[in-house]
Amino acid sequence: MTLSTKSLLFLIGLALSASLAESVWARPESRTELNKKIATLKKRLEKQPDNLDLHYSLGILYYKRGDKDSAIKHLKRTNEEPNVKRLKFLIKVLEEKNDQLEVIRTLTILSGQLPQSPNVFTSLGDAYLKINKIDKSIENYKIAISKYKKHRPAYDGLLNV
Repeated sequence: MTLSTKSLLFLIGLALSASLAESVWARPESRTELNKKIATLKKRLEKQPDNLDLHYSLGILYYKRGDKDSAIKHLKRTNEEPNVKRLKFLIKVLEEKNDQLEVIRTLTILSGQLPQSPNVFTSLGDAYLKINKIDKSIENYKIAISKYKKHRPAYDGLLNV
């Protein structure tokens, strides 16, 4: 079985993304170190504005520096080619900013990447509950339960409705 060119490029992108992210998360850094890394990546981004791995790495660095708005800007850019790891990190930052509508939008993208994951649908249920969309919340908890009958967090979510 041979991989299509698109599949091969996708796998290479995942590997590069993982290695860039690991190097970015490697150790705690001072604000000065973070600023230097950000400046370096921004210069690289000027030459490669569509490089999603650079946007992802910048998102992580801005997050570590405490600039969630810039982190979200770059992490959202990576949604052009959804990647589970990138989407999960974006959701984490959006949750910390309490931006439930963007959390829902991103979780919806993630549900397309992980259609069998009860956790994604439970998280969607939780996000809808936070904005008082009870019907959508219940619907997503039920989808989560249909994926895995013993998924306790979905049952807990239904009890909170």
